[in-house]
Amino acid sequence: MADDQKDLDTVNDVVEEAVMDAETAKMAQEKSKAAMAELEKTEKLEKLAEIKRNVELANVEIKNDDVELLMNEMLVSKEKAELLLRQQNGDVEKALYELIG
Repeated sequence: MADDQKDLDTVNDVVEEAVMDAETAKMAQEKSKAAMAELEKTEKLEKLAEIKRNVELANVEIKNDDVELLMNEMLVSKEKAELLLRQQNGDVEKALYELIG
């Protein structure tokens, strides 16, 4: 009888542990899903911010003479010169300082 009770207690312990493991796994899975959803949300917000910044930069007017100056004097590509000028709101002096500083 005592052995039967001991065996029953052991089985109950194993079952309780299995249930707890399943609950822990379920909670971990839910936390993982929530973290992934938050990561996706953050990535989308970062992408939107990048798109907004690119639109803002594209709207900055730059002079072709300034682009050519940076290309010829600082030996940068046209794309790099345009980007630098746009980032500095078209100010060629600031763009030059950015390159040498």
